[in-house]
Amino acid sequence: MPGEIYYPNITGTFDWGTLLDGLMKLESVRLNRLEFQKKQVDKTLSYLKELKSTLEDLVSFTSGIEKNSWFSKKSVEVSNPDVAKVTIIDNDIPEYTASATVTKVAQVEVKYFDRVFSSPDEQFNSDNPDAEYQLTLTYAPRDGGTVSKTFTFYGRDTLQSLIDQINNDPDIGKYLHAYAMYVGDGYQFALVEKDIEASDYESSPSGPYDVGLGDVLGRLYILQGAQNSELRIGDHSFTDPGYTFTNVLPGLKVEVKKAGDFTVTVRRDFEGIAKVFGELVEKVNKVIEKINDLTKVTVSGDKVSAPKISDYELKELKIRLQRLFFPLLEDSNISKYNVIDFDKDSGKVQLNLSQLRKFLEENPEENWQILYDIVQNAKDLADLATNSAYVAPLIKGYERIEKRIEEKMEYYRSYLAEKEEFLRKRFASIESYIAGLQQIQAKINNILAVQMLLTT
Repeated sequence: MPGEIYYPNITGTFDWGTLLDGLMKLESVRLNRLEFQKKQVDKTLSYLKELKSTLEDLVSFTSGIEKNSWFSKKSVEVSNPDVAKVTIIDNDIPEYTASATVTKVAQVEVKYFDRVFSSPDEQFNSDNPDAEYQLTLTYAPRDGGTVSKTFTFYGRDTLQSLIDQINNDPDIGKYLHAYAMYVGDGYQFALVEKDIEASDYESSPSGPYDVGLGDVLGRLYILQGAQNSELRIGDHSFTDPGYTFTNVLPGLKVEVKKAGDFTVTVRRDFEGIAKVFGELVEKVNKVIEKINDLTKVTVSGDKVSAPKISDYELKELKIRLQRLFFPLLEDSNISKYNVIDFDKDSGKVQLNLSQLRKFLEENPEENWQILYDIVQNAKDLADLATNSAYVAPLIKGYERIEKRIEEKMEYYRSYLAEKEEFLRKRFASIESYIAGLQQIQAKINNILAVQMLLTT
């Protein structure tokens, strides 16, 4: 029965365990051979799936290239980048040049009270700890209205406790940050705007102001006034509470840094267009490189190592990948620029980016169609190889082989388990028979010994 345990050589005369091990090793030869075959198939499948992944990467890249957005790429130059940072946010704009002036750069309002505390933990009025005081803070958000909050504190409270009360307040704490400003000989109570874009209110450095808290906080000063950024283009001025102006200049985002003049020039981004095509070549070369690795024959002295995968389909795929770029050699509009070549050893595509940029600059956009056709053909070929031809059927074929091997392995495992169980039972019964004979022999010996005693 399953689960029974058999102990060999109990009698000391029949070591059937060693015999069983020897027989099972002979029976396991076929299973070992299948396991070796499966490892080889698994390795081949791993290589093919790596190639498939490289092809899928090529499909993904080419699928993201849209003709109009690719060919309409623009670049922008700024004459004075210390004054403003300018970036393209919309490629669908004409080429143009514009001048502008940053007259003001946004800044937050900072104000403080002039009483100096020895530390943030100093009490407001230790002589009269129960004295009650009130501080009203007001803020004008950009979206309209006014936020006003009155804070009550006592003589026994410390500067830090008032700071915490303000910063933890759900209303005014969203807009103002209170802190202890170090002034060399102590600390003063100060407030600063948290978000420069939250308000478009402007102020100027000024003070002192008496807010009725001279004994506990001192007089109020505006250390730095709130200010909006201002950008002047021609006779028009534009303001923003932050640093960013969007579409004031068509298709551009302008981030102002300091006051000054600057000029922007928007032109066709030949560098960017060429860069995308260069990335396509890199993706294709990765596929070619992977095919080379799988199909190469290695010669070392008089020893020749077979390729990892010997299949003409992969070599045919490599040839078709190279042919994608033949139009650049055949079309007279571009062949004279010597944009591409092929490495004689690896077969990889060699792209001359500077010559490609020259072609783009010197030819009308309708001649650029040849580049987009290569992109589309590369996508179609990679998709074909991934899903239905070249690599795809190879993977399916090896997966079928792997499945057949696994089925055979499962059959032989079952067969070996049954064979081993059968032999264990048979050998155990033989040993049991031997044990029975040994018992009979012992009885006979005892009878003979008794008879010999009786006759003497």
